[in-house]
Amino acid sequence: MIKQISLILICAALTSCGVNYDGESRLVTQITVVDRDGSPIAGRPVDITVADDGDYDVISNSVTDSNGHALLIFPTPDFDDKIQISIYGDGIWQYQYYHNLTRLNFKDYKFVINTNLYRLLEITQLNIKLNHVNLDRHVGDIRIEGLQPRTNVYFQSQPSNLPSYPDEPVSFFVLQEQSITLHYTIYQDSGPQEYTETVQIGTDHLLDYTITY
Repeated sequence: MIKQISLILICAALTSCGVNYDGESRLVTQITVVDRDGSPIAGRPVDITVADDGDYDVISNSVTDSNGHALLIFPTPDFDDKIQISIYGDGIWQYQYYHNLTRLNFKDYKFVINTNLYRLLEITQLNIKLNHVNLDRHVGDIRIEGLQPRTNVYFQSQPSNLPSYPDEPVSFFVLQEQSITLHYTIYQDSGPQEYTETVQIGTDHLLDYTITY
């Protein structure tokens, strides 16, 4: 009887550690969510989805506590299975999705996320409009530097800020009340020339900025 009780206690300890359970490996996702000022955000639903040949299974879920923390533990999937971590938004907060993780992204069975979520009222959609006055010139490689709310984070070497195609308007979501740096390239017969401009972001939810070339 004493040996049986000891075995039960050992199994309970393994369960609580979240790495090994009944002799099988487990993956752990540790999440901390704070706002723009660094204050914890409580009550954000979080879940883990694993995809295998088009089938999707939610295998773990939680809610951030008063410290903005959530701990999710789930069985280790196969090497080719894709893992998605979802931090859900609502009418106040943005969402955040982490796509295409695999077990190889977990160091010592753990993946740690320390992230900021922003209120929707803090976000501006910046529309880069194009005023094409010289048909011998073209614009491209439009990108920005500044604070942006991360919504879709891709792994497996997928870039998060792709340059635009020539003569294609583009939009960015940026945080309000900041200065961002706008980069773009003008292509012409004499060769490409890079330009840099500063754009002031106020408190409007929509902002149009025009490049004339």
